[in-house]
Amino acid sequence: MSFVKATEFLLTSGDAKEAVNIDEAVVSGIIMDFKATWQNGLETLSEIVTRNFAPEHWTRVYEEMRRKPEEPDSKWNSITFATAVHTLPADLQETHREILKKVLTQFLSYYQKFQQLVQLINLPPAVSKEVIPRQTIIYEVKKYGKKEK
Repeated sequence: MSFVKATEFLLTSGDAKEAVNIDEAVVSGIIMDFKATWQNGLETLSEIVTRNFAPEHWTRVYEEMRRKPEEPDSKWNSITFATAVHTLPADLQETHREILKKVLTQFLSYYQKFQQLVQLINLPPAVSKEVIPRQTIIYEVKKYGKKEK
């Protein structure tokens, strides 16, 4: 993401020549690292969203709060937390899916920008062929959307 942001900045600030002359080894390293880690990255994104936004998370947090003795100065005593949990939307599962969808959409958006920038750099064919096709990533992202239903 930082590569995309920095390179886009250079392109929009009029320094397009500098952006195109980015070190090929750096771009190649990003491509190879992404190729090796993107599937685990998707899994991690899904796990983080699930851990923090799924209804089961809030139930576990509520149960933990009920078991702990109340601290007199605590803003989040069990009564306050119980009220917060019970006022959460009934469609929390849908909210969880929407958050995951937005995170994965952002992931796809940055990857598409990365691919566009790689095309501007004119890498050798041996490096360019290592770029994961966007359709492959979309296919995997769709699996996560189905998994969460």
